[in-house]
Amino acid sequence: MTVNPSIVGSKLARIRALVPDSDFKGYVRTVLDRRISEASDDQSMGIAACGLLSSQKLLASARYSAENLDSVEKVLSRPEGIVDLGTIEWCLRPALPIISGKISPPTSPPWNDLKVDEIAYAAYRNCRIDLGISNREPFHLGSGFVVGSCKADTYLIMTNAHVVREAVRLGWPTEKGLELFSDFERVSVEESGPLYRLRGAYVIHDRYDLAVLYLSASDELEFLDLNELHLTAEAPDPTVGAKIGVVGHPHFDSRRDPFPQHFGFGDEYGIKRFSPGLIRVVEERRWMERDVEVFLHDASTLSGSSGSCILNLKTKDVLGLHFGGWPFPKRGVRTSSGDQLAQLFEANGAVPLWKLARDPIFERLAS
Repeated sequence: MTVNPSIVGSKLARIRALVPDSDFKGYVRTVLDRRISEASDDQSMGIAACGLLSSQKLLASARYSAENLDSVEKVLSRPEGIVDLGTIEWCLRPALPIISGKISPPTSPPWNDLKVDEIAYAAYRNCRIDLGISNREPFHLGSGFVVGSCKADTYLIMTNAHVVREAVRLGWPTEKGLELFSDFERVSVEESGPLYRLRGAYVIHDRYDLAVLYLSASDELEFLDLNELHLTAEAPDPTVGAKIGVVGHPHFDSRRDPFPQHFGFGDEYGIKRFSPGLIRVVEERRWMERDVEVFLHDASTLSGSSGSCILNLKTKDVLGLHFGGWPFPKRGVRTSSGDQLAQLFEANGAVPLWKLARDPIFERLAS
């Protein structure tokens, strides 16, 4: 297979943007050396399907390519070079599985200080949103999270407007037998958690890619201490470079997720994951035929991540709603603070919830 040099160039630029050190080759070497020392030969690492390549072999190959990160030609000279770049990017921005509210222990800087239960309070409230008919395998549309309750018997789930519109396009809620479900325990590709039917009603924001769905409360599904999940509607703007984490259900879609985004996920698509990253810039961009204020981040996401909550890892507040990305961003976009690194890679976008402090949507959530 012939790889376009521009793809390699964009991947190298993305890796450079992910590294906080001016000596980016040295930083990557250090990360890989540490991962190699911790890896076992029979550990799959999530980079490729089990039995295909061991983590040691993947890391060793990536370590070799780390010496060539300043040259597109040298990376292309090795058949496995493009795979090595995917491995390096995965080490810098992993998407860690979440089981029982706990994340798999991160093993690469700058995430080593994260505790496994760091985001448990948010993980329990995060769900996968599926469309289907009862007793049949549902179709994965996106992610969502419980942001509050109303009338004592209803939970409010925030997701993207485009997730809800896709469900409507496919026939929900008017087509008989077609239901929208929430799954709060999808931690395995083999088995889903209990499916909770969402009501056939919704609210879509008139400007942002944001929607609210309704879920009936029950004895089987109870979210205690809802007040622990703080939306940053009244908080000051987070700083560019702030550490964030995306909690959602990334799922590969070959129509939207360009090669080699699937590296790092193996065959574990659609399960609950935590993806750490940084805020890269806050700016106005065009999304869904509107010019809206967004913030860009560099956490690892895929199509199923639409509707994921984004946490400020310092304050533990929910500061954003992930909605997608731009596979082919314009380079050299300028902001009031000057050129930003975010323009050097495929940009992930999110609704800046702190910008919606007095928006009617929050009045609805508070009622």
